[in-house]
Order: sequence, then structure tokens, then C-alpha cells
Amino acid sequence: MVGRRMEYKTGDVYVVRFHPSFGSELKRFRPAVVVSGTVSKIDPRFSLIAPLTTSVSGFNKKYEMLVKDEGFLEKDSVALLWYVRTVDVGRMEKKIGKLSEQEVKKMKMILTSILLK
Repeated sequence: MVGRRMEYKTGDVYVVRFHPSFGSELKRFRPAVVVSGTVSKIDPRFSLIAPLTTSVSGFNKKYEMLVKDEGFLEKDSVALLWYVRTVDVGRMEKKIGKLSEQEVKKMKMILTSILLK
């Protein structure tokens, strides 16, 4: 956003442009959850996100989190918390919703188990 600084908050869900991609990386537009609003405070050009997928069968409860459709997703989805990445905010197309406080708390617990163990 030129001339306006966006604030990306933990738990916000945006449509993110994942293309162009390389190899087996995720492609196309898809929703993603902001994992940490701190990254955009450190450098407003970037945001730390985890993509969502609608492939919910066989999801790994240890590294992924079910996100129920609360009206902003097409259907129930899975947050791929093992796939966190820092992206240029130019990839963040539009905000479509926000995780509940309970979901944010669960997301932080899973991320802690992935990153700090």
C-alpha cells in the first residue's frame, strides 16, 4: 500500500498471492493467517504467514490446525503451521477475516512446539 502503512495482526486472515512459486511450493491465490504481527512492525514490507488449505482429510494435529469456516472461508480449512514464511506485503491481496482468540491461542501453542523444541 503506497502512502499508507498497513498493520498486520496475529490471527488476521488474508488472501495471499503465492505465485510465482518454485518447484513444490504452494501456488495461486489462497487464504493465509498472519502468524506474527511483530514482523510487520520490524519491517513493514513483510509479514509472517501460514497458508490455509481445504485438504482437511488426514491433517496432522501436531503441526497443523483445523480452522472452521466462520463465514470468511469457502469451507473448513487447515492452517499449515509447519509452512510459515515471510512474504512481501505486496502478496497480501485483502483481509477476509480473523481467527477466534481460542484459535490464535492454539496456533501459538503449535508454533511454539514446532519452533522451540
